[in-house]
Amino acid sequence: MKADADARQELGRSYRRGIRKGLFKIMSKMGISTIASYRSAQLFEIVGLSDEVVSLCFEGSDSRIQGADFVDLKSDTEYLAERAWDPAESVEQGGLLKYMHNASTTCTTRTSSRRCRRR
Repeated sequence: MKADADARQELGRSYRRGIRKGLFKIMSKMGISTIASYRSAQLFEIVGLSDEVVSLCFEGSDSRIQGADFVDLKSDTEYLAERAWDPAESVEQGGLLKYMHNASTTCTTRTSSRRCRRR
């Protein structure tokens, strides 16, 4: 019983150590020296999301280039989830939003041709 508890505790320590090491590596590649200097700094600008999404999810961040709203994100997720289970289809890298013409037409690329469908 004691050995099992010790093994679980060591597993938890190893997991946290691995996560910490991975985060520090990512942060160093991004040029972040301390978490305190980065937390809530909002050193980035949102590109391609509507004001509605930005105000709810990235409060206080700049967004001069509008784009997808929650309806677009939901339809993209549903479409990709539907296609993920179809063995005859392949899902394009980057999702569906990069192929959107406007709010009523969704386009995806297949090999060299373009295929569009109405929502």
